[in-house]
Amino acid sequence: MSGWIKLEKDLLTDPRFVAAAMELEARFELISANEAGDETLFTDRNVTPLPAVTLLIGGLARLWMIADTHIGQDDVLALNAHQVDKLVGIDGFCEILPDDWLEILDGDRVKLPNYHRHNGTTAKERSSNAERQARFRASHRDSNNKHSNAVTLPDQDLDKTKTESKSKTRVSRLRTDSTEFPEGFSLDEPLRQQALSRAADCDVEQAFEQFKAHHVTRGSRFKNWRSAWVTWIGNFEQFGYPKRKNGAVPPKGMENVKW
Repeated sequence: MSGWIKLEKDLLTDPRFVAAAMELEARFELISANEAGDETLFTDRNVTPLPAVTLLIGGLARLWMIADTHIGQDDVLALNAHQVDKLVGIDGFCEILPDDWLEILDGDRVKLPNYHRHNGTTAKERSSNAERQARFRASHRDSNNKHSNAVTLPDQDLDKTKTESKSKTRVSRLRTDSTEFPEGFSLDEPLRQQALSRAADCDVEQAFEQFKAHHVTRGSRFKNWRSAWVTWIGNFEQFGYPKRKNGAVPPKGMENVKW
């Protein structure tokens, strides 16, 4: 295909994009609590006050550039979700995208629905001619509408259909497969061991309470809260974690003892 892709400027206000950016923000803790308990942006680590938006739009552009070269005519890309995540550089990238942007077919393939409609060779030619066609229709529409017995032109019907379709696709889809913090979700032994494997001197109970308070306050939603905990403790090294008061590493078999 050609050396360019179409990236619509109103993507930034698309409800599907906004929802994905918010989930990305929560997943990677781009907003966190400071020592006073107030939520502040990590502005010293990000050149923009909207790091999740910048990260997501960069990830989408990279995915679409890869697809522009390698996707099949059936809109199927011969990569699995894990490989796409690695190529884009964002863990869980495929999971946060809505199904009408990326569909995981199986362990070897993903599909970008209607990719060729927007970025295929025909679509690009249509985009290049769109301005000329719009001027042509506008110049003839007024004269055609003056005739009281004139019928609606086929291209006007097509414009109406496209407008209605575009409006429908921009309606935000509520994710029915994700939930807020579950009422019965608590710190169990597997979750504790996962944290200790990351940092043996971690005060796991306090870390879990911080995890819970943060997501309850924000109203975060995840498909799998155990995975959300793994992501949380995975950021220990970057953002720090509560430590046992004496800083001691618990001996083997004594991890559950509160010091």
